[in-house]
Amino acid sequence: MAALSSFISSSTTWAAGLLIVGAGLLPLSAAAVTNDERIQIFDQAQRTAVAGPADLPLAGQGVLHLPAARGFVAMPLAAKVLDAMGTSGQDAGLQGIIFPSGGEGWIMTLRFVPAGYVPDVDARRWNLDDLLAGYRASSDTGNAERVRRGEPAIEVVGWAARPVYDPGRHRLAYGVTTRAKGVVDSIESVSLDTYALGRNGYFAMTMVTRLDQLQRHGPNATALLDALEFDAGKRYADADPSGDRQAGHGVSAIVTGVPAQAGGSSSWLPAIVANNKAALAVVLSLAGAGALWALLRRKKPAGTGKSAAPRA
Repeated sequence: MAALSSFISSSTTWAAGLLIVGAGLLPLSAAAVTNDERIQIFDQAQRTAVAGPADLPLAGQGVLHLPAARGFVAMPLAAKVLDAMGTSGQDAGLQGIIFPSGGEGWIMTLRFVPAGYVPDVDARRWNLDDLLAGYRASSDTGNAERVRRGEPAIEVVGWAARPVYDPGRHRLAYGVTTRAKGVVDSIESVSLDTYALGRNGYFAMTMVTRLDQLQRHGPNATALLDALEFDAGKRYADADPSGDRQAGHGVSAIVTGVPAQAGGSSSWLPAIVANNKAALAVVLSLAGAGALWALLRRKKPAGTGKSAAPRA
């Protein structure tokens, strides 16, 4: 515990992260979290996290086959961890946080977005330059509010991995490099976003790591996406486009956070999600990831942690 406390109080990256608290994918936390509370939350997460291999039911829609050497912090504790890291976990779709038990430099959030059936025709003819412009526009829309709150604006540097959609498996993946404007020695971070589309919406998995660690940790994102499985009757192939609820947008809007030009209603998209999607990587990498990685490198006392439905 002393090592984590020392890390929090002395870390310059932690201090920089607090300057942009709330600028991420989720809303600003309503209450400040003290260092003592933060330590208690991280310690509880370490002690109660589900250790892989395990099968974890998700949102009544599917299951995550959590691999070995991975941990999972479920709700509602996952929301407290995100609060402690400087961005609110108050998201109805948040399922939990995935982390490497060996303390490697990445973490991942897992959400289910009940958007309805998302037609994927646009993903077969999209323009990558237009997608990046839309992504930047969504981030820029939120920058005025960030500056008003005294936080650095977020700059979208470019694609770290160009969007790829698999029409056979209905999976989407892409990576974006971001950094905080006006922050000295701002670290370029990458959010690797992977999605699994289903009948009633989609699972969204966001891995955050440093740009210089992308090649090393990127395969973990795709491996975890492959570990997601929809329940029978909930798969994309089970959908009845003529009778099921429609999302009102295509796959392109998932990337950009704004409705596609012919996409219709986007009422399911919370404004903060649409406007601040690019900032999650900056918030997590600067504000909290280092402290969480330091926590996870600690050796667990005997008898702590738990498993759930180990895989055969």
